[in-house]
Amino acid sequence: MIFILLLIFSYFLLSIFIMLCKIFHVNNKVSEFLNKHMIWNFALVFLNSQFVPIVLPCIINILNFKNDTRIELASAIISYLLIGIISISFIKCYHLIYTNNVTFPSRFLNEGLKNTGSVIVRYWKLLWLLRWTVTLSILIIF
Repeated sequence: MIFILLLIFSYFLLSIFIMLCKIFHVNNKVSEFLNKHMIWNFALVFLNSQFVPIVLPCIINILNFKNDTRIELASAIISYLLIGIISISFIKCYHLIYTNNVTFPSRFLNEGLKNTGSVIVRYWKLLWLLRWTVTLSILIIF
């Protein structure tokens, strides 16, 4: 939870910094650099490192949904939101890899792997996260 709050706080500070650069007509090279690296570096590293601790409780909350108290309802809503965000991030990463977008620093998705021109290497992190999703679903459901 602390990682999510830090990520949200850093994006909040970045948006304020970009807004101040636009208001005072300051050179946007720094804000463009921070924007590119914070969005892709922080978000993808966070997704890779915290995937299992986020998805595991979300699947458990969704499968054991009870609407007895407001806290359980809030927990279920947050679980659905997190699963939605993770699903959207899967789709966005796949789209960026598939279109071979130049502004997207793909090294964050295939960091540490050789032969980065291979199709499997380009999609390796997504395949790895998909494998964890299937594994966690099987472990929890069965």
